[in-house]
Formats: sequence, structure tokens, C-alpha cells
Amino acid sequence: MNLIAKYDSYKEGLPKTEIYGIVDKNIFQINFDLEVNDKLTFDEISLFIYLSYMSSRATIYNGKRTVIGADDVSLYKLIYKTSKLAGRYQEKISKIHKSLSHLKRLGLIKSMLYIDREDIIIPDVEDNYGRLSPVTVESIIKISKGDALLKHIGVYAAMKSTVYAGSTNTSVVEKNSKYIAHMLNTTSTTVDRHLKWLRDNKLICYFLCASEKGTVRKYYYADLPDWENLRDNIKTKIKREHIQLIA
Repeated sequence: MNLIAKYDSYKEGLPKTEIYGIVDKNIFQINFDLEVNDKLTFDEISLFIYLSYMSSRATIYNGKRTVIGADDVSLYKLIYKTSKLAGRYQEKISKIHKSLSHLKRLGLIKSMLYIDREDIIIPDVEDNYGRLSPVTVESIIKISKGDALLKHIGVYAAMKSTVYAGSTNTSVVEKNSKYIAHMLNTTSTTVDRHLKWLRDNKLICYFLCASEKGTVRKYYYADLPDWENLRDNIKTKIKREHIQLIA
């Protein structure tokens, strides 16, 4: 098999969209300014990204990006895909409540209470945002649930936030798992596990390359619609940097 051509069949049939979800890149930088005991956890960052995406795809409500009906219990049912309160639901709802409280205290989200519901409001982002493919995020939501769902989205969003959203020339993700782990306040091993899940489920395209002597390996990623940019980028690297293609 010609590895460099492994995505050439994608020329036809890939879903295309002009609408994207967005996430404020500052969520990955805020921990640098916080005390150790106040830093956001991987779970909290991932929940914020999930809420940001949900507000991006929702209708603007009262002129603001809003997740309608986002109280603790409703979010639990949505994330864990259940209509019942069973098992260890109290522990999971408590975790969601604590995460929301922390995000509110830091001013990252706001809540609006109505007679029959609670809404979450996400501040507008004019610049410095990461662009999320709705095809990818909706696929993650469809085939996973619970903590795994949030963390898959968190890793995907962090990965996409390492490139500039407005340029096809920078659609290729070159940062390694250690760099992404630093953004998410977690370990590179954890990030590697979620990246593998994204690869195995064919939600992102990738090439694995090695140095000329094979001692250093590195993954390069892109959204599925950007497969040609990724392929051409790797072709150039093979020619200029004398790397070899492994997968």
C-alpha cells in the first residue's frame, strides 16, 4: 500500500460544512495565572469545551451564546445519555456541579435562572479561538458518553487550538502529546490514549513519521476535510527533512 495515498479515496463523499463550533483558546492558558489549588482540571476544561460547542450549535438566545436547560441534572442526563437517575448518579452530578461552580467563579461561564430552567451563557469570542469541526464533535458525541465523551472532545479541541483557525496553510497539527497535555493539565499518556481513540474511530486523519534513522517518531494530524493539506505537508517534509513515513 502506498501510505502517502491512504486518504486519496476521500476526494468524494466527505461531508463538508461552512459552519464550525468555536472554543476560546484562553481556556488552555488560564491555568498559568492561577494558584495551584485553583487550577482547572482536565475534566473542567473538557466540560467548558463541551458547553462552548453546545452553545455554538444552538440558536443565539437573547443575543448570547446559550446552552438552554443546563442545570446539573439535565447536563448529567445529556452527557451520560440516560433518562434515569440510577447507579452512582449522585457522585457524577456532584462532580458536574463542582465543575460548573468553579467555571462560574472564574468568570468563564454565567448562569441564568428562570422559573422552569437554568441556562448557561458562554461569553462571546471575537478572536483567539479554536475552530471545531461539527462532523467530528457530533461523531464523538454519538459514539461515546460520560467522562470519556468530554475528554475525547477536550483532547480534540486542544489539538485543533494549536493551529490558526483562519488559514488552510496551518490546518496540520504538529504539536506532540506532551504539549497538548500541558494545555489540558493532564499527562501525555492520557492524551495519547484519547488520540488513539480518535485515530481508531477514523475521526481525524493522520500520518506517523520517523526520523531518517528511525529513532524519533511523530504524528501529524488534521481534520478529515483537510486531508489534502496534510498529505501535501508530509510530502514536503519527506523531501526536505528526510523523514520516512511509517503509517
